[in-house]
Amino acid sequence: MSTRALTRDRPGVIGAVPSDAGFAFVDTGWGRVSLTHYRNFDDARPIWNRLQTNAPVTHAQSYACARLWHETVSGPEGAQAAIFAGRSDNGGLLFVWPLEVVTRHGLRILKWIGQDHANYNMGVFNPEFAATATPGDIKSLLRTVADMAGGLSLAHFRNQPADWEGVPNPFAKLAARPSPNRGYAVLLDQDFDTLYRNRFSGRTRNTLRRKERRLSDLGPLKFGWADSAAQRHEIFDIYSRQKSAWFARHGIADPFGNERIRTFYEKLSQLPEDTPGHLALGYLKVGGTVAATFHGAMVGKRFHMLLSSIADGETERWSPGILLMRNQIRDICGRGCLHYDLGSGLARHKSEWCDEEIPLYDSFIALDEAGYLLKIPMTLLSGAKRWIKNSPALWALATSIRKTVFRR
Repeated sequence: MSTRALTRDRPGVIGAVPSDAGFAFVDTGWGRVSLTHYRNFDDARPIWNRLQTNAPVTHAQSYACARLWHETVSGPEGAQAAIFAGRSDNGGLLFVWPLEVVTRHGLRILKWIGQDHANYNMGVFNPEFAATATPGDIKSLLRTVADMAGGLSLAHFRNQPADWEGVPNPFAKLAARPSPNRGYAVLLDQDFDTLYRNRFSGRTRNTLRRKERRLSDLGPLKFGWADSAAQRHEIFDIYSRQKSAWFARHGIADPFGNERIRTFYEKLSQLPEDTPGHLALGYLKVGGTVAATFHGAMVGKRFHMLLSSIADGETERWSPGILLMRNQIRDICGRGCLHYDLGSGLARHKSEWCDEEIPLYDSFIALDEAGYLLKIPMTLLSGAKRWIKNSPALWALATSIRKTVFRR
């Protein structure tokens, strides 16, 4: 590998390179790649949006979502944006890596923007580059990223798919371990009725029809999406209260106790509806009561279901969440969407609906001696989580202990 630092822009390159951006050449099997370090989102926006228009992107690493997360959550907590773009010799854009640097235990760690609160994490890649880049290429580029970002000890990349929408993830070719969870998605068909009959037996469909009738006995049913700023604020506030109560019942710390995370999702819902990553707020009302909420975002041809809640009380016994999800899947099938993605972590409703499992991988890459020392316990902790979650007996015990400790 050879690198050469530059301080000037190259004419003809897609997207102007700011004069204050770090810039280097890296020799790879793909040829010489020019690597640019963007320190702010405004400078990276043109190339990032251009690439994600023509290449698959995860929800968390879409431009609008990543920027909002960094500005609302991780930036105020001390993270530094470290966005890198790679171009070929002819100026063609090869990738955008939406990264940030955080400090843990006095060490600087490189990670995907938003990865700790995301189902899937991956850079945005030109499909041709992604299919042919070797592990050696990615390692060479990553070493240069570490040099340009400065003083890094560890790269920690969580919940990475092996491929995304048919495009290979070159980072999954690095040394990686299976993540504690997998992702689950429904492969959609424009003909919802056929999909529904193929997924569920007649007996199960009859049971859901009976539950829907019993629910309608309590009041008129209304399935909908929040369609104004005021209604989005109202529905999100209801979701937050319902979910906080659920966390308390199950002995789980409420992530919305962090006001920044709550603000992030509410701002995400207020983005223009045609913005990739915009959070659509879905609800089921029984009379005047919101019995369930399911919120998600469309990115490309995939709808990411991100947040859900169920109201306490009489409506809960008639499965309002399952009925709302069924209605949403019907609606999204009609939009030509290819996947209804329920995210990572197994649950009963996922096993009933989903026919696509998405293996995920974690990478821990030491970049200096201190990074090796930090890598060991982090790797062991990830392996322990995976072991517990894949053992029904251990998971039941861990859940019981968590509830007991939380109540105390």
